[in-house]
Amino acid sequence: MWIAIGLAGLLLAAVLAYATTQLTQPKIGLVSEPVSAGQALAPRQSAASTAQAAARRRGQARARSRARAKARARAKARAAAPTTSQPAAPPPALAPPPAASAVVPSDDHGGGDSSGKGSGRSGGDD
Repeated sequence: MWIAIGLAGLLLAAVLAYATTQLTQPKIGLVSEPVSAGQALAPRQSAASTAQAAARRRGQARARSRARAKARARAKARAAAPTTSQPAAPPPALAPPPAASAVVPSDDHGGGDSSGKGSGRSGGDD
């Protein structure tokens, strides 16, 4: 019996939570409006404003084409003009390597035998 009362209380709490959530959610924003709702807010375009917008676009297109033509003319003039810069100086000559000497260097490592034992630590029976 206690289990049934506990389950009924849990079910009642869930229903109340859902109902409260539904009541407190405001219906605002784009979700609650149809897609065509914003059209009533925008001002109507007259024939004069449409013609002005078209003239503005044409003017901007002409300005862009003039700028491109000027850039092409400058590039063409630069390509046709002779260069007046100085030629690059040749790199300096390198010194020749020293000549090989016929003198064989002396043995200066201090050891005379080839036993493999050096003068450092002794690993053997010294």
